[in-house]
Amino acid sequence: MAKEKQPKLSEQAKKDIDNTMRREKVIKEITSELTKGKKYKKYFEKYNPVSTKSFIESYARRKAQWLEWGPNYLQRDINEKLRFREMASTFLWEIQQKKLFNLQCKWRAGEVVLPGIEVSWDFLKWEQKIKTCPYIDAISQEEFDLYKQYMTSDSYQPKHFMSSWQGYDFYRTEYLNGGESMMPTPAWYVYHDTMMGTGNLFMLPNIKGDKEQFYLNLVKAEEDEKAKKSKGKKSKKNDVPAIVKAINPNFDGKPPIIPDYKTKEEFIKKFEDKTLLKYFKAMEQEDDTWQEDQALDDCLELFSYEMIDENMQIEFKNPDDLKDSIFRAAADFELTQITNCLDAAYEEYQMKASNGISFVENDEMVEFADTTFNSIINFIKEQILHGRELNGEPRNFDY
Repeated sequence: MAKEKQPKLSEQAKKDIDNTMRREKVIKEITSELTKGKKYKKYFEKYNPVSTKSFIESYARRKAQWLEWGPNYLQRDINEKLRFREMASTFLWEIQQKKLFNLQCKWRAGEVVLPGIEVSWDFLKWEQKIKTCPYIDAISQEEFDLYKQYMTSDSYQPKHFMSSWQGYDFYRTEYLNGGESMMPTPAWYVYHDTMMGTGNLFMLPNIKGDKEQFYLNLVKAEEDEKAKKSKGKKSKKNDVPAIVKAINPNFDGKPPIIPDYKTKEEFIKKFEDKTLLKYFKAMEQEDDTWQEDQALDDCLELFSYEMIDENMQIEFKNPDDLKDSIFRAAADFELTQITNCLDAAYEEYQMKASNGISFVENDEMVEFADTTFNSIINFIKEQILHGRELNGEPRNFDY
């Protein structure tokens, strides 16, 4: 029997692999320098060692990106084209989020068993690591076509900032009871359910979730009883809440170093050169400056650089409010640019998937999912197991 011929890597795939290897080498060099360099020692001594390690890893990856992409980001035209392409690639993963959510509905009803999924909170962890989630298959052409249809329809709405892709309890309640929710169901989910008839998944019983809540309520009742008996007793000054101990058993009282804009800017000014600072500022956005006036300036700049080049005219949808019209026009233009990049983004996705090239998660999301959030989940798991004990049941998740 003839051997099956292995698909030959394209030049682009080879280039991607070479870039990844080179990037990882740079990251290792930066990490080593930050870890062993004497000039950084005093700076890091005032911070918690565990968070310092996380900061170094996060900073090293971002610095490698600043060095690699910083020059391009300083060039406006290249920056905008790259931004729309990256946004289109990011949007594709909403398809996978919906598939994971549908699996969650079936898991809660006891219809499927997923190795490694022990409690419903595990789905929240995989929401942060959707690109490496092992429970869903690759995006099919049919799934992509449906999503593109949604993006170009009147039903499209950006996900509400309060919403979570795996926020089951809110979305099921909204579906069953109607009305608005503080965590609105993503418009993509509503569209998918309407077109594919998957809204009936909300009608499945929430067996797992109800049992979890039952066990957690038993633990809460026990804690309330203990609190009543110990009322009036003086607590130790150094007492640390149980959930804090669960998240970080080695908590030493030192503040964590947070890899936010200001900390990174401070670190770069202290240890790096001015060129990297320019790259950093070109690529990053300080949250505190994201005010309406700044947003308006960004919209006007978008028009001057992009819409004029595309020979497009601004459509003022709200003549009585010029500012609102500009915001709407900018949002419509960006959406058009993103949807125009969807086909190319999906082609790149298919190329990587077919050649076994791993998809890279957002560093900060992975860090959060694997450390802090994972510790919280483990704490909840322990609470559920204890609740099982209180109910005279074995310490396992077979319920």
